[in-house]
Amino acid sequence: MKIQISVDDKTLNAYRVSIIFLSIIIFGYFLKLNGFTPYWNDEFAYSFIIGSDTRVNSMIDIISSQHYLYFNWTGRVIIQSLVQFFLLIGKDYFNIINSILVVFLIYLVCSFVRIRKFNTKDDLRDFIIATLLLWSLIPVMGQTIFWLAGAVNYLWATVIVLTFLLPYRYLIEGKYIIKNNITSVTVMFFLGLLAGCSHENTVVTALAFVGITFVFVMYKYKRIPYWFVSGTIGLVIGAAFLLLAPGNGVRKEKMYFDISLNDQINGFIHSLKYILNEQMTLFILFFVLFIFVLFKRSKSKAVDIGLVALLFVSGIISYLAMIASPEFPTRSTFIGVICIIISIMILSSYINKKVVYIIMLISSIPFFLSVTNLYKELQTVAHENDIREKIVTESIAKGNVEVRLPAYSVKESDRVFIYDITSNPKYTANDHFAKYYGLKSVVIDAPVLIVDLKDPVINQYQLYYDTGNGFNENDTSYAGIYNRTDGNKLYFDLPDKPIYKFRFDPGINADKKIVISKITIQNGDIIKRYDSAQLKKMLVPQHDIATIKRTDEYLELITSGNDPQLEFVNDYTDKGTKVTIDFGAKLTEEVQIFYDLGNGFSESNSIKTNVSNADNLVAQLPAKNIYNLRIDLGNEPDKVIGIKSVSIERTREINIKDINNKATSLVQLENGGVKDGISYFITKGNDPSFQIADLDKLFEN
Repeated sequence: MKIQISVDDKTLNAYRVSIIFLSIIIFGYFLKLNGFTPYWNDEFAYSFIIGSDTRVNSMIDIISSQHYLYFNWTGRVIIQSLVQFFLLIGKDYFNIINSILVVFLIYLVCSFVRIRKFNTKDDLRDFIIATLLLWSLIPVMGQTIFWLAGAVNYLWATVIVLTFLLPYRYLIEGKYIIKNNITSVTVMFFLGLLAGCSHENTVVTALAFVGITFVFVMYKYKRIPYWFVSGTIGLVIGAAFLLLAPGNGVRKEKMYFDISLNDQINGFIHSLKYILNEQMTLFILFFVLFIFVLFKRSKSKAVDIGLVALLFVSGIISYLAMIASPEFPTRSTFIGVICIIISIMILSSYINKKVVYIIMLISSIPFFLSVTNLYKELQTVAHENDIREKIVTESIAKGNVEVRLPAYSVKESDRVFIYDITSNPKYTANDHFAKYYGLKSVVIDAPVLIVDLKDPVINQYQLYYDTGNGFNENDTSYAGIYNRTDGNKLYFDLPDKPIYKFRFDPGINADKKIVISKITIQNGDIIKRYDSAQLKKMLVPQHDIATIKRTDEYLELITSGNDPQLEFVNDYTDKGTKVTIDFGAKLTEEVQIFYDLGNGFSESNSIKTNVSNADNLVAQLPAKNIYNLRIDLGNEPDKVIGIKSVSIERTREINIKDINNKATSLVQLENGGVKDGISYFITKGNDPSFQIADLDKLFEN
């Protein structure tokens, strides 16, 4: 027995008006943010007929591009045709349709939970819950919602597949939301064909969902409707067209290094761990609700648990399918996350309504804060992009086709995608940007450190730079070699301010041989080059470096762990502040100098030195703007220590001879008076210290 469902109710009430009102607000918000998002690398590249230097000017050009792509790069010709189509007619049209699809995705998520007319209190509540969940849990929203090429590949493909799967979802419950006639058969075939050739991740999810549904429906109802068959045939044909495209193999051969099956599996596991850690909130929320509902008494629970399991398994299969890919970017989990969000929506219907309203109220605060912050960030990106385009236009007018552009002040995040040009003029984004604007070359106008490798070694490399706060994760730059297009040079962006010390981490893999030919630092007209002989003296192994040796014109490193580190200073690094302490007599003691950069004293901002039978101590502090110094004089009580003077050299040298009058905050120290120009101190504990405060005033005088 089948149940025919009618969803054409046109009743207009307060709840439906509220949902329409919220839809308009969401549409307007995303329309503005899509408008703020500039073109990135893919848009520049797809503005041309692929494989040529000719701009796309017609549908014939798009067909020519897709023919080339199908045989040389990818089977996603439907999706990439849409990308080129909107680049041809203008991004404003994309912004409108994309914003409509964002709203439609919310409706789809709600409709997967249960059939609804969007005119009840429960409908309004679920609409808001779906909006909050999607906003909070959609992976890398900047790449999958706002970026033109990314949105078409992930958001649009997912909407197509979910629309196709909706009749299958309700067939599990014996409900027909479409009639079993020739019209439905035809529509489902072509919709299945479109879903099948949209995107690899989405088609894998669709195949899993339809396959499991087929087994269930045949087991329970012993027959399937005609549209089920036609839709499945369309899906399979589309999937074959997509997955068997010759371009898939060509791209893999051209772009990626030959890696063993074991390395590919290890790479997949590493990426999966990273992604699962990023999406921890999603999975914790799902499993907590799943366990809660599993032990809750309810007559209709069995059907919902089965549907939840189907959605979850189908979504997870899209994750696992990435084992066949050389790369596993987070954006590939988009449809999998959407499936799990729908599962969470179904499970949340078992929670007490009052609890749900409290959670909605609490979560609305960070929601509105993040909505506001994202608007400001993308507005800034749009403003800075306008400045860039003005610089390019003015440079071309002056005949200058080698342009240096300022970096964006906004940093990339989950919701802000920036596929920007780099300091490497040969980087793919730089090439496509220059080609799009008719330039010879373009780079970011910022200091850069370049490591030339003898051969490209697949790895992720990291450079730390000490700007006065020691080595930390904020003052760092990444460079990687992941495929053949990355070449054998590592470009590390540097801040345009004094750097006192570097730390180079050559990869994250043990037992790797890294062969360096030279290191170059460039800051405007300042260029510093260091060959293998200089590097041998300069690079100091600190951790997980088995050997470091010079061979011919190269420096060869062998790593012994997954956290190799080499520190170095050179003639590019700033000398910082030099502190010299002259003692009244030879001394053997451990002396530690703390320097306050404005946040008080800390172990990370200190230099510890063992004075061994010497009458002076010279310390180089890696910072200029130091407010206060604290000098710890060993760890022995009842010891007399004489100090002639303390010299502090920054822009100029200050020699403090009258230490008694300048020393403040004596801790476990007693003033022993002055004799023959030497200030004496008597230690009264195992952590004696004194301070020299207000250094800025000393230098002003």
